[in-house]
Amino acid sequence: MKLIFTTVFLFLSISLFAQFRDSKWGQSIQEVKRSETAELIGENSEGLVYNGTLGSINVRILYYFQDDKLVLGGYENLTTYFTGDYYVRDFNKWNDSLVKKYGQPKLDNTYIDSDYKDEPGAALLLGKAGYNNQWLVENTLIDHSLTHADFEFSHLLYYSDISYIESQQDNDNGF
Repeated sequence: MKLIFTTVFLFLSISLFAQFRDSKWGQSIQEVKRSETAELIGENSEGLVYNGTLGSINVRILYYFQDDKLVLGGYENLTTYFTGDYYVRDFNKWNDSLVKKYGQPKLDNTYIDSDYKDEPGAALLLGKAGYNNQWLVENTLIDHSLTHADFEFSHLLYYSDISYIESQQDNDNGF
């Protein structure tokens, strides 16, 4: 009996493990709107946009729908700094939380030019560094990135329904 309870508990925990915020893949726009408590600032038939915080960082919270079904959710760091070091600090803060929750990333595409290994903020500012980690948790791809291009920093954290990603790849390949 104890084994059955433990198995059911683990299954339920994993099923809820990597959805986005309080929403589940496949929910409608109206269902997501009912569960989201952040400030709604925009919406259309394909998405919802909210202002909120993640930790102590101001973020834009994004939901993307295909055929009125939630397929992607994400955070965009809205904080503006004058040095790359603070962006790297924020990236590491979010990344540490992700590692604690999901374990080590399945894919780590972080690069820092060896001439700047002791100055990651400067490397990022000069285009000599980029950060990208990905986790695959049940039916969710989690993609966390930090880049700098065209004088703009981009710090994003996206959760995507694997079924949606696979359908997009099939469409791109002509299948």
